[in-house]
Amino acid sequence: MSCLSLPSAVITNTNRLYVHPDSPFTGEQLLKQMVSFEKVKLTNNELDQHGHIILNSMHKYQPRVHIIKKKDHTASLLNLKSEEFRTFIFPETVFTAVTAYQNQLENGNLIGENMLKR
Repeated sequence: MSCLSLPSAVITNTNRLYVHPDSPFTGEQLLKQMVSFEKVKLTNNELDQHGHIILNSMHKYQPRVHIIKKKDHTASLLNLKSEEFRTFIFPETVFTAVTAYQNQLENGNLIGENMLKR
């Protein structure tokens, strides 16, 4: 999965891909089970060294899912352009990245959730 920044005043492209931790999948597996992206980590830290997807606050993004056909399952993914792949875009997934919630009720819920995760 990757994110494409939609038109704005400043466009940055970090070219980071999120490789699903349960991959590779066979075509049969993809048809039988739901694929979850709940482990994707987002950050606004451009110096991130943890492989998180880097976003800019107040920019709109469109997630894209790339299904890559690999001939050799032992080879790592070094260059998407050198592989046979299809990209899927779901218009309903467009979102705007924020770093602080202005809605006090939502902000309280998020703080409560984060305290429970410690």
